[in-house]
Amino acid sequence: MEQNNSLQEVLESAKWLKKIEAPPFLFTRIEQKIKNASNYSVPIKWVTVSISALIFLVVVNFIFISKSSIQKKDNKAGNELAIGLGLNYSNQLYSN
Repeated sequence: MEQNNSLQEVLESAKWLKKIEAPPFLFTRIEQKIKNASNYSVPIKWVTVSISALIFLVVVNFIFISKSSIQKKDNKAGNELAIGLGLNYSNQLYSN
């Protein structure tokens, strides 16, 4: 009951405020701005640069991966050195 009374007091205190009216055609202007914003397109220059950067990154990753696999095959001298020093040269954590 107290909440209802306090709500009524708040509503009654706002009665002296007069209602304001929106400027004419406000809703129409807002709708037009929304339509104009949805018609925005990304410039072709940005698309071209983005695609070029993506292709560049894929090529660079491919080069690094291929060099990495070549180095693993050519690492016989490093493996022999690890064996000579009594080090574990494999990537297996739990080997027998």
